[in-house]
Amino acid sequence: MVRILCSFFYIARGSAYELETQFYLSFDLNFIDKETLDILLTQLEKVRRLLAGLINYYKSNLTK
Repeated sequence: MVRILCSFFYIARGSAYELETQFYLSFDLNFIDKETLDILLTQLEKVRRLLAGLINYYKSNLTK
């Protein structure tokens, strides 16, 4: 079960990085302004940190 959760978290982390690319593309194509980009990137960074914490937590429990 823990391995499945870790796999899910890794996929979610990859999706978060993909989303970052989409945010930059949206900005470059003038769909969003700089202020919106900064807000989105700040929120995305929080999500990535949470995912990193979950991965570390479950990974450490997997090795016990």
